[in-house]
Amino acid sequence: MTNLLTINNINNEVNKTLTNINEKSILYNILQENYNINNDILMSFDTKISLIESKINAINTSLNYNFNGNDNYMCLLSILKKTNIEYDNLKKIKIEYNNKLNEYDNSLYNTNLEIQLLNEYLEHLNKMKNRMNRWNNITNLTDEEKYKETYKNNYLFEEQLNSILNK
Repeated sequence: MTNLLTINNINNEVNKTLTNINEKSILYNILQENYNINNDILMSFDTKISLIESKINAINTSLNYNFNGNDNYMCLLSILKKTNIEYDNLKKIKIEYNNKLNEYDNSLYNTNLEIQLLNEYLEHLNKMKNRMNRWNNITNLTDEEKYKETYKNNYLFEEQLNSILNK
């Protein structure tokens, strides 16, 4: 970890953290776009699978009730076999896309978590910088100014405490 004893070091760390946040945000947007594309593809597979199921039901009904006579029976069995193979292939592809979608979802979640952590760290760094600014100035204050600063800090602390307790 970087030594954060000076405001310059904190500022450098803030800049690195902001760069990290920007990179993670770009990655998040790319992942979100890929997720949406794959979700659309998955939904189109659902539609194709539904249509093929309907086609299989139609062929089975025709075979069961012998709508087309014995002449077309073998032809219908051949079509049914091809349709079932197509159906099975689409189901496999759908599972693959579903797995890919889950991977994107997981990556989105992790990237979002990283962005949140970086933002919290950035907030912490800014608070640290403010504290350092305040405490570096204290050596240059007169006794009266120190007393006023202490009184002001105590007053603000009491206000915050009252605000928390009254919620």
